[in-house]
Amino acid sequence: RTRERARKIKEELERLSGLVF
Repeated sequence: RTRERARKIKEELERLSGLVF
């Protein structure tokens, strides 16, 4: 399933975004 992975990636991206920004 790519949807589950996509959701996990989105969460990780949001976390990285919060750290970067």
